[in-house]
Amino acid sequence: MKKFGYSLLVAATLAGLDAGETTAQSFVGGEVAEARAGFGASMVVSGADVLVGEPANVMRSGLVYVYRQGDDGVWTEVASFGASDGTSGDGFGQSLATDADVLLVGSPAGVYSFVRSGDAWVEEGKLPAPQMLGEDARFGQTLAMSGDVALVGAPGAAEGAGAVYVFRRSADGWSEAGTLETEGLAAGDAFGTAVAFDGTFAAVGAPMRNNRTGGAYLFQATPTGFDMLAELPTNGLARNDRFGSALFLDGGRLAVSALGANGSAGVVHV
Repeated sequence: MKKFGYSLLVAATLAGLDAGETTAQSFVGGEVAEARAGFGASMVVSGADVLVGEPANVMRSGLVYVYRQGDDGVWTEVASFGASDGTSGDGFGQSLATDADVLLVGSPAGVYSFVRSGDAWVEEGKLPAPQMLGEDARFGQTLAMSGDVALVGAPGAAEGAGAVYVFRRSADGWSEAGTLETEGLAAGDAFGTAVAFDGTFAAVGAPMRNNRTGGAYLFQATPTGFDMLAELPTNGLARNDRFGSALFLDGGRLAVSALGANGSAGVVHV
């Protein structure tokens, strides 16, 4: 049985900003027999909907919940869905990425593609997993997407050095279009633990690099692939800081977390 590192049932909180006033509403997933469902392990916003992953339920297959805000301002669950081949404890929903009417959902079994049809999300298949890639590669643990291009992290690939695969979507579906290439990775670096992509630039975290000091890399999209721009400086970081554990990229700004820094309280670098 697969094990997941979520120790508690997580409640997701939605915060709304309106004319300087902040309001928040918390909610949990469906009824479960065990408080290890991992609800809130992944979240994305798609149009007027918020989608929340629940990958760690061992009593049934993982689910993605869809929430929508009503005219009264209250967020309500309007749907939930799993994989067509889902099984108990399958980890479906461990990662999410979306753009327009396309949604990618990661699981240890692969990455599923869904398209919006009215108010429903309809499964259209899986992204083709790279050949000779074992389950320990953790393909699909992280996802990022912009337009018809998706990045799929596999931080356990190549003896833990990690890899990030590029996929492109056409009328025939998703196809592999290469990898993000960088030099100097070593076994255990976990390149691909975090990925971010805004359509122009991509960022990848390798938090286990250099005795867990961590690392983060910046790439630029081109018509034929991606060019590496830089490995971000790690001046002032220390062993076990795990720089690159999480990333956020938008509008020319990049935020990189170092979960182990500051006495394991964590630090975010912008």
